[in-house]
Parts: sequence; structure tokens; C-alpha cells
Amino acid sequence: MAGTSSYPSGYDALNNPTSTTTQDAAGYEHDVQHTVVNDAVESIEAELGLLPKGAKATVRARLDDVDTAIAAINTELGSDPSGGTYATVKDRLDAMSSSITTLTTNHTGVSRVFVGTSAPGSPVDGDCWIDTTGL
Repeated sequence: MAGTSSYPSGYDALNNPTSTTTQDAAGYEHDVQHTVVNDAVESIEAELGLLPKGAKATVRARLDDVDTAIAAINTELGSDPSGGTYATVKDRLDAMSSSITTLTTNHTGVSRVFVGTSAPGSPVDGDCWIDTTGL
């Protein structure tokens, strides 16, 4: 057994001594066991940072909430006009940007384009509003 932890790039293969294993038996050297476990714990702490559960009950609960939020964002992204789905928020925003360019280029009378979750406060003729509620 090496004297350092392989984590986080690999898993450690720790030998668990029994009640009859001597402290310095080959592969069970007492000081090496402590060194590897200490290194692994420090690596886990460094990887997760302080308070990795945040305001959640557990780290698992926090990760589950992140997965749920990502799924909701992907659902909100919707479908692109070709029938596929947007892979990322950036893809959706790129499509919106392209639509704005097309709108302002191909349609006379469009003077201002607003993108946001509410209509402009003082609309005038020629205004176009793209609702981003839910994005």
C-alpha cells in the first residue's frame, strides 16, 4: 500500500486489519494506514469545500435539487422550430438573438426590441417584446 491517497483521481484500496493483524504487518503498516486515511479525508474536504450541503439537509438533497432545477430549465428551453430541443440555455438565447435580428431586418416598422419578463413601461408603435418568463 502506498503512503498517500489516490483520491480524488482514483479510489483507495485500503486494507482493513483484523484483531489478529499486527500493527506493522506487510500492507497493514499502522502509520501508513493513518497517512492514507488522513490524506483521503483531506482530499474529500478540499473537493467538497466547506458546508457542501448548503441550506439543505444533506449533500445528496442538494444535488437532487440541482438535478431537478436542471431538468426544469431543460423543459423550459422548449423545442426549436426544426422539432428538436435546445440543448442549453445558450442555444435558446442564440435562437432568440437570431429571431431578433431577423425581426428587425425583415420587418419594417420594428423600431425597438425588448427582451425580458415584462413588457416595456411605455410601449410605442414599432415595439416588439420577447417574453423570457420561465427561462
